[in-house]
Amino acid sequence: MARLEKFLRKAREQPNNLQFNEFQALLLSLGFEFDHQKGSHLVYVHPKLRRPVVIQSRGGKAVAYQVRDILNLVEEYDLLERDNG
Repeated sequence: MARLEKFLRKAREQPNNLQFNEFQALLLSLGFEFDHQKGSHLVYVHPKLRRPVVIQSRGGKAVAYQVRDILNLVEEYDLLERDNG
């Protein structure tokens, strides 16, 4: 849980400075699962969401608007609740 909190704090405070591997770790910690990749786009799914989430790296960093989109989904779908099914 400490790892999740660390990545969440960094995502909220510095969405432009989140490393892509940190972003991926955040998604996995929130209950997302990697589904597939098409080119530079990585597709993740979550049992609480009807649609997949598509992310990509920009120079080794997460794309800020995608980070903000995930943070909005965390709030909208209560993804911090550990019972994800």
